[in-house]
Amino acid sequence: MRRGDRGSVLATLLFTDIVGSTQLADQLGDRRWRELLARHHEIVRRELRQFQGREIDTAGDGFFAAFDRPADAVRCAAAICDAVRTLGIEVRAGLHVGEAEAFKRKLSGVAVHIAARVLALAGPGEVLVTAVLRDLVPGAGVRFEDRGLHALKGVPGEWRVFAVSAIDGKPLPPPLDPEASKERLDRIPAPRIPRRMRRPAAATAVVVVLVVGLAAFVVWGRNGPSTGSGAQSGPGTASVPPKGQLALIDPVTRQESILLPLDFDPGPVAFAEGSVWIVDEKDDRIVRVDAMTHRVLASIRVGSDPEAIAAGAGSVWVANHFGRSVSRIDPGTDAVVATIPLDFLPLRVAAASGAVWAASNSIQQLVENQYARVSEIDPTTNRAAPPFKIYGSPCTPVLAAGSENGWIGTAFGRVFNLPSSGEAALFATVDAELDGILF
Repeated sequence: MRRGDRGSVLATLLFTDIVGSTQLADQLGDRRWRELLARHHEIVRRELRQFQGREIDTAGDGFFAAFDRPADAVRCAAAICDAVRTLGIEVRAGLHVGEAEAFKRKLSGVAVHIAARVLALAGPGEVLVTAVLRDLVPGAGVRFEDRGLHALKGVPGEWRVFAVSAIDGKPLPPPLDPEASKERLDRIPAPRIPRRMRRPAAATAVVVVLVVGLAAFVVWGRNGPSTGSGAQSGPGTASVPPKGQLALIDPVTRQESILLPLDFDPGPVAFAEGSVWIVDEKDDRIVRVDAMTHRVLASIRVGSDPEAIAAGAGSVWVANHFGRSVSRIDPGTDAVVATIPLDFLPLRVAAASGAVWAASNSIQQLVENQYARVSEIDPTTNRAAPPFKIYGSPCTPVLAAGSENGWIGTAFGRVFNLPSSGEAALFATVDAELDGILF
């Protein structure tokens, strides 16, 4: 597939997701479900490398990838469906070949939506393709079964769909029987969370956040195999590398002034009320660290699967993905004072003095709806307004908040203004792939 800043490319597009993911998450519980997702992602990425696929996006339990060669994409999809059965789960796949709109590393357009819609037709362990793709792989050793004509939501006309039945003369295996599935799922452990602190070790900084008022930077690291419940400075009692580190860097000397080990699985960070607020991705909580004393002040339970955090409107706001909610934390009491329900799975949150916004997009939402959703939260009533719809982005958007407005950007360089009432308005288009917005 050709890569350019803007234009179109002919590509084979693959979507996958885990069958019955919601029920599995409920069955396994948050920690075991995340362990399962981590193993699933490792398998999918291994097969993408094996078959020269390029990961475009991943959100939740789904992947969106592109290939230069249709036969490679079909073989990769079948390999993924087979390999993940070691975990006791089933994956389904949908593929299409077409001309997609390209911007930097991202793809969009009708061809993307067709592939996503084909995925929605697939059952456990099935690899479905359009007739367009089927006709491009004669002699590739792939056998297909006709699944008839289908109307694809949001796509004109009817589309003939085929299921991959065999590769190189070998039939695709049937789905796991329930007993085998249960036996393998039972082997998925919950990640261990030790309660003792760990001694600091070298880690790679991956997030840098300016600490306002302290003339320092907070640097977030994510190397090391241990997990746990806090942060500390100074020697510990065990020489086990931490999951991550919090480093204060002097802005004048540009040298680290202190390094704090984090013996839990770190996620996004925010700064408010003289503290660094850190998402613990494995244990559904926020860890508050005093920026002056470097001590853990609080461990605050939030909703299921916290994905993002922001400070504004006198509170700290946490987007709980599986919880379909935003938790509001009062920095004065370190308590969750409100849990605001949403009608989507939030992946982003932004807050300012008078506005709070939550946004989401995922592979599943693209398959079902073809748009990202973003909703304003009123900090005076703790209620979320009906969401705006941002069409045409199969990737997770980025989000920011101004004093009274929200701003959302897509991977394709489009920035929208989200007023408190009315429709989202296109504010600007920039020649860049957006990874963040700062208001």
